Amino acid sequence: MVDVRWPDARSKARLGMDVWNVFNQVGMRADDYRSRPPHWWSDELAVAEDDARSVVGAVQVRFNQEYDGELFGEFSGLLGLQCYVEKIAVLPSAQGDGVGTLLMHETAQEAGRRRCTHLALRIDWTSDWKRRVKFFESCGLRSLVPRHGDDLYGAEVGAVLEATAR
Repeated sequence: MVDVRWPDARSKARLGMDVWNVFNQVGMRADDYRSRPPHWWSDELAVAEDDARSVVGAVQVRFNQEYDGELFGEFSGLLGLQCYVEKIAVLPSAQGDGVGTLLMHETAQEAGRRRCTHLALRIDWTSDWKRRVKFFESCGLRSLVPRHGDDLYGAEVGAVLEATAR
């Protein structure tokens, strides 16, 4: 059983190395989690923990993000609160167990609670990007600039909730 939680500032200090380990094991640059004090996190963080309370996945999110400029395709100029996923990763040993889908669902739920209407992220094109694209599409996201083959994907929060519901 895996649970997702949004730790408070005090818990983030304890989780820094665990989060770094998750991002590091999937090849994401995450030095900030290891080297900076816990109060640096301006973004929100959710962690997926197994029964032993070990971190098996994490998602770093910015809420209230404004999608400005052409880079955000059809999301450019959206009014109101938005959600931008900075990083999401699951330990290789837990991949394929639904942890990533659970993290995306919980992120969309939190975005909804914060009155965000849309969610967006950039696909990391390094190593196994086809698998990442397939995963995000299964979570209801789509390319926002398809004519350019861009790495920006997004969807309405409700579409992500529907696609990730168990």
